[in-house]
Amino acid sequence: MDRKKLAIFVIILTVIVGFLVMTFDKKTNKASTTNSSITTKSALDGLAQKLEIKPELRDSIYVDWIEDDNSVAPLTGQTFFMGTVNINGIGQYKQVTNIENVTFDTLQPIVSTSDTYFSSIGFTKNTTNTRKAGIDPAPYETAGYENDTMKCVIRLDEHTDPFGNFFCGKVDESQIALQKQMGNMLPYKVTKGGVASLRVQKIEGDYAIGTYSEAFTGYTWMAKRDGTTWKILWKSNDIAPCADMERLGIPKSIYGSCYTPEN
Repeated sequence: MDRKKLAIFVIILTVIVGFLVMTFDKKTNKASTTNSSITTKSALDGLAQKLEIKPELRDSIYVDWIEDDNSVAPLTGQTFFMGTVNINGIGQYKQVTNIENVTFDTLQPIVSTSDTYFSSIGFTKNTTNTRKAGIDPAPYETAGYENDTMKCVIRLDEHTDPFGNFFCGKVDESQIALQKQMGNMLPYKVTKGGVASLRVQKIEGDYAIGTYSEAFTGYTWMAKRDGTTWKILWKSNDIAPCADMERLGIPKSIYGSCYTPEN
């Protein structure tokens, strides 16, 4: 190849490479813009549309997200519910009309639709947060999706109504900060039945209040710090008795309200 032909070839090659780089940059910028524009509301509204339901979005705390190291991150965001009827803002899923037909098998099209939808808006499916009730002995089935800092979790229950819970949100850093102050008080554990977790609602001086949950059970707890160790003073599903609060010395700013049994 003579020098003239070589020069022409180099010019053509440079133009082609430049065009490809510009095209790639435009696609990358477009994808970045699209991903950054996704909100919990837009993600959930889009999913509801694909599922052909019209639910009411509600604020939600807390949903557990299992990290790769088996630690648990608290998520806050928004959620909607799906059921066989449209009551109190629940989205009616017309493909399943009665509770007898609410089985994991009949609900699989919901999972498939969710998989396709989240993939189309740049989410990837998270295997750690995807659990089959038939494989893991959990009372419900979950599927997790993530896109950068946003996490979405769908939960399906069998023979219940409403049977679907659809959530999108982000890690609650303020909750994590409170949990770090509690140190030894956090009995997080991931089991085949799900996640057992403790949440901190408030810390004031040497006293704190929060909740503990595991599967479908849970309770409110109140604790006191003794040196560097926190110890639970009271826990129950009921409103705190005033006599217990006075006996334990728990301040009203922690328990909020109490009751005195009638004689």
